[in-house]
Amino acid sequence: MPKNAPNPWKVGVVVDVPGAVYLAYVGNDSITSVTSSPSPNVGWTASGADFNGLNGHNHVNIYCASWTSPPGYVSLNINRSATSNDSINMMYVVAKGTCNLDLDSGGQAGNQASIVSQVTVCNGCLTPTAQNDLILSEGGQFDCTATSLVAPASNAFFATGWYNGNTVGGPQQVDENNMWAVIRNGSSLSPVTVTVGETCGSTAEGNWANRVAAYKTLP
Repeated sequence: MPKNAPNPWKVGVVVDVPGAVYLAYVGNDSITSVTSSPSPNVGWTASGADFNGLNGHNHVNIYCASWTSPPGYVSLNINRSATSNDSINMMYVVAKGTCNLDLDSGGQAGNQASIVSQVTVCNGCLTPTAQNDLILSEGGQFDCTATSLVAPASNAFFATGWYNGNTVGGPQQVDENNMWAVIRNGSSLSPVTVTVGETCGSTAEGNWANRVAAYKTLP
């Protein structure tokens, strides 16, 4: 979503399986509400209170919704507190997913003074209480470029992604670097740690923010 985009920002998504839809939001303006047409039976519910990084940007939150019957095409409205900044939105449609939140890390933020090749954005920040949780991790950072996700100890991650805006011209802000991960804890109920590999130029990463939320899935 570019800066100065219309508010609400509209996103289309196809929901064609029974389960849940998750919106992982990383943006420089906070979300005030999420609505959709058709309306869901459950949601749209934030995993926790809005959280932002040390520089006042990189707001991170995860929203969940579910329908009793898959509605097909859904038009999503993301309402923000302001429109002067950009955001990056990742959406997941998950069969057998639920909006039954196991726990939320509440968000983490940090600052580093030297260039590193890895940054731990979630160090034991949540401990699943159920097996086979769907664990979503998201984050935003400044100056450095995310390149990879270092797997949790269980090697249970199965999807990662990152967006590196600092190498792309256009309407987005040039320091918008983001990362996402989808993790399954399997039978492990150990604390979750997420480490991101990154490449930094001559400037160390000044600020980062991250959030991790675990949702219980259907058998």
